[in-house]
Amino acid sequence: MVPKLGSQLLSLPHIFSGNFFNIPDYQRGFSWESEQVKDLLADIDHLLLTPGQARHFTGTLVVSKVDGETRFDIVDGQQRLTTVVILMRCLYDALTDRTTAERVTETYLRRGPLGNEKWVLQLGVDSQEFFSRVVLGNDSSAQFKAKLAAHVKLEEARKAIEKWLKEKEKAVSFADTILPVIEERLGLLVYNPVDSSEVGIMFEVINNRGKELSELEKVKNYLIYAATKLNAPSTRKKVNQRWSSILQNLHIANHTTAQDEDGFLRAVSVIHLALNKSDSSYVHYMLRTKFLKIDEVLQTLESRRTAIGLIESLVETMDKSSYWYAVLHGQQYGILDKELVFVLERLRAQNQHANIMPVFLAVMIRHGGQPGADGVLQRLLGLIEKVNFRVYMSRGIISRTDSGQAWLYGIASNYFNNKEAYASAASEADQTDALDRQLEHELVYFSLFYATDERLEESLKLDEADQFDFYKWRGLKYFLMCYEASLKKNKTVKIDNILNAVSSGKSGDYYSVEHIWATRHDEDTYNRPKDKHVRRRLGNFMLLELNLNIAGSNHDIRTKINIYTGKEVEGIEDGSLCRQPSEMAQVRELIRDARIEIGKIDANVFNDRRSKPYSDLHINISNRLEARYLKFALKQWSLKSYQGYKEALRALVQGDEPVEE
Repeated sequence: MVPKLGSQLLSLPHIFSGNFFNIPDYQRGFSWESEQVKDLLADIDHLLLTPGQARHFTGTLVVSKVDGETRFDIVDGQQRLTTVVILMRCLYDALTDRTTAERVTETYLRRGPLGNEKWVLQLGVDSQEFFSRVVLGNDSSAQFKAKLAAHVKLEEARKAIEKWLKEKEKAVSFADTILPVIEERLGLLVYNPVDSSEVGIMFEVINNRGKELSELEKVKNYLIYAATKLNAPSTRKKVNQRWSSILQNLHIANHTTAQDEDGFLRAVSVIHLALNKSDSSYVHYMLRTKFLKIDEVLQTLESRRTAIGLIESLVETMDKSSYWYAVLHGQQYGILDKELVFVLERLRAQNQHANIMPVFLAVMIRHGGQPGADGVLQRLLGLIEKVNFRVYMSRGIISRTDSGQAWLYGIASNYFNNKEAYASAASEADQTDALDRQLEHELVYFSLFYATDERLEESLKLDEADQFDFYKWRGLKYFLMCYEASLKKNKTVKIDNILNAVSSGKSGDYYSVEHIWATRHDEDTYNRPKDKHVRRRLGNFMLLELNLNIAGSNHDIRTKINIYTGKEVEGIEDGSLCRQPSEMAQVRELIRDARIEIGKIDANVFNDRRSKPYSDLHINISNRLEARYLKFALKQWSLKSYQGYKEALRALVQGDEPVEE
């Protein structure tokens, strides 16, 4: 039995027989990628190719006895042990000897008196039901959908093992042959500490072994550790309950990578813990060394209460923040006001939120998603969208992607924590109103400090000497999407048709960026600096259905007009690409402009390559389109209707400086 041993290389039957295993709440969810699963299977392949009795070391397992002699918490090695259990489930299906199959079930999967069977391996509360019903059971993920990234990876692990077994099917009774090899020769180095009561040892093992934990996982571990040290079981339970909700919301938002989780945690720490730009990257460290220093918080009853309050309020803010993540990134709009949904869709489409996320979360949590009097929430979200576009999406406004970040983080923290609120506010509603006004003033000043209207306008222009190509501008699709929406005021523009990858066979439902003057149209003739310049200008781009973009390819503008209007064109290999005219309003504008400018040129001139008619033609077309783009941008992202606009302009004229970063 495992509890009687210190550290030994044990076979799987020795480890599992009669024992039950739990994945404790401080452990991460299942996170093995396909590569790790394949590595374990490769170990088995190696054993099959090298007959003998030598046991093969495949990893470590650190366990801690929970009660009696048979139940253990897995401190380290849960990913490997979970994969072994999934492997045994797959082998169960493949075994031809049903007596052996039942023994596999009893040893590795499920055992106990009839009607009171227990799972041999019990995952955390977030994953156990999915694990037992889909991965070890017979339910499909269509019947019981994955709610967490861990669920997805569990199912992927089973599929990888099933594929591996299927590839071995050429061997007769392969499963019956492989099982003895796995059980007799695959070994884990098992360690069962004599003193398992010291939770801190567990955390040190977890945080420094195997796959590196994300900052979010480290924070969860430490909060549970702190709650345990504070003898606060109800707080520990709240952490687990909130964490389940947090992970589900991040899964809905499709923000489940370590980088995504760290970004989420950073935004929350900025508003709740008021961490600055630097410290917000080290939340786990800041909790251990500043906010929840265990030796200090255990000193008095008051310090204990304060620490418990901090833990519970922090996970509450994290939970609320994850909800708004799911709303924004996962389009979980529910019964939100349709005007709010419109602004949220715009924010989602911007697709770069790191700098504005703390402000967004602070505003959504404070207002609870309620529009408020005079649509104040919609107004503030609209302002956040404008700030993000003007400062962080417009070309050349800032020198670094994180310029102004510390300043903006401070604004978000002050707003969330009621700092500098009006002391005379008679009620919480009045205080929120005062904070909203203050936030509006500060965001307007922040935006104008970096991006005045003049700078915004200049960012959309291109001198001939400037080698920048607007096709490479990260904000181009968003800009053109907003422009299209301005032309279709009574019709919704489908943002996902712009943001998503191309769906196979649905190129007509996907919008792409079109070079109006194709880069390779007669490029040997039109290769002067001014020709290359017009092809790089903002006025040479528009949104277009992908099928029409493909059909237009490198054709001249006169041919493209026929393609855009759905006319048959000779030389198009797949005529089905352009049987339908474009539905884009900006394309109709372009067609009108192009026809006017083409009409100014003698038709015979187009046959004279020496006169190079397309150069001036496209300069004139670009001038027309660019003028409309500039007028639109200054109106679309104007700050003139917001409180503090005139004051900010006066302050900037006087040379007021921002908060130091």
